[in-house]
Amino acid sequence: FEPGIGDEMLTSLLSIDGLKLEKLDMTSCNITSAVGMLLSDFIATNPRMRGLNLRDNDLNDRDAALIANALRSNSTLRNLYIYDNSITEVGAECLRLVLCDESSLNAAADSNHNCN
Repeated sequence: FEPGIGDEMLTSLLSIDGLKLEKLDMTSCNITSAVGMLLSDFIATNPRMRGLNLRDNDLNDRDAALIANALRSNSTLRNLYIYDNSITEVGAECLRLVLCDESSLNAAADSNHNCN
C-alpha cells in the first residue's frame, strides 16, 4: 500500500456506526501513529474483538501505550499481533504491564488477562 492509505482505510472502517468486528487483519497497511487514538478507542469499545493483526506497520511506543490502555477495558481480545513495527522495549513493557501486572496480587487481578 502507498504511505497513508492504511490510515485512510482504517479511519473509514472504524468510523462505521455500530461496527462490531471479531477479527481485523491490517497487516502491512502502512498504519501510522496518526490513527493510534482511533485504534485504541476501537479496541476499548469493541467487546467482540477477539483477534487483531497490526503486523508490519509504522506503529511506535506511543501507540503501544495507547493499545495497552485500551486493553484495560477489553478482556475479550485473545490474539494481538504487533511485531514488525517500531515498538521498542518501552512499548513492549507498557503492554506487558497491562496484560500481566505482577507488582502485587491486586494488580495481577486487575490486569484482567491471563498471564502465561
